Amino acid sequence: MTFQHEFSFLSTTENTETFYTRFLEGNLGKIYQSIPWDSLAESFGIKEKYKDSKIIFSPKNRIGLMLLKHYAYY
Repeated sequence: MTFQHEFSFLSTTENTETFYTRFLEGNLGKIYQSIPWDSLAESFGIKEKYKDSKIIFSPKNRIGLMLLKHYAYY
């Protein structure tokens, strides 16, 4: 089973919608849609930014990266 897809990005504006739609149809997209991101961030107490921090990811993205890391290794 292969998870590799090829997308042509000739124009960012034109293909973003197509890419996002294809993402939602795949396994990761289905997982993404089934997770209550805002509730998780609130339950874990993850804030948007901490005082004097250089965090560039939103709480939703930080949780997503943790899940993606686990998903990518298996």
